[in-house]
Amino acid sequence: MSKGGFRLGEEMKPELFRPGFRLTPGDTIFIALVGIGSAAMWPYDAKLAGLLVLPCVQFFLYCNVFRIRRAPELIWAAAYLAVAGWAYAVDAPLWIPTTSLLILGGILIAVEMTHRSYHGVFWQRINPALPEWYAAQHSDL
Repeated sequence: MSKGGFRLGEEMKPELFRPGFRLTPGDTIFIALVGIGSAAMWPYDAKLAGLLVLPCVQFFLYCNVFRIRRAPELIWAAAYLAVAGWAYAVDAPLWIPTTSLLILGGILIAVEMTHRSYHGVFWQRINPALPEWYAAQHSDL
């Protein structure tokens, strides 16, 4: 074993290699607060409530379910700011930004699932070479 690393035949240290779905207590609290906040805001401004929930749902998918890299997250965030800002400014129906941003999110997730570092849900089936890739990337640990 090299400095804190691992060989493929050994048990991987959980703090080093934990692919797949994850949900922390902090995530759970944040999701509950977003749900409560958006439900409370809905009677006053349904569009704003919806536009505030959308990035929270999307980033939950990105960070906890599909675990995508930072660049696609930032692409989606920039698109969200542009589309949500436009939709709110021109009073567009909520389905327009929601649909367009969900389509973009789906495309980004699909592309990310083809990357050799993909470590989200179903990684064993989609990216069975992940442990080898991870070991090569973290051999200096």
